Amino acid sequence: MFVKINPGHQVTYAGVVFTAGQRLRNIPPAVAEAWIAQGLAVAYTPPRTAENTFEKWL
Repeated sequence: MFVKINPGHQVTYAGVVFTAGQRLRNIPPAVAEAWIAQGLAVAYTPPRTAENTFEKWL
């Protein structure tokens, strides 16, 4: 799951501290949903680009 850390907050995951504005990917849904419920982060959808879609191979 993709999340973006909210302004004024920081989270620790796997021993690493992430701060406001950082976008994280591949966070387990249970962890991401807990952060969202606590107001620490929001769900984030990355922009579509040729790098993260199959369009460049079509």
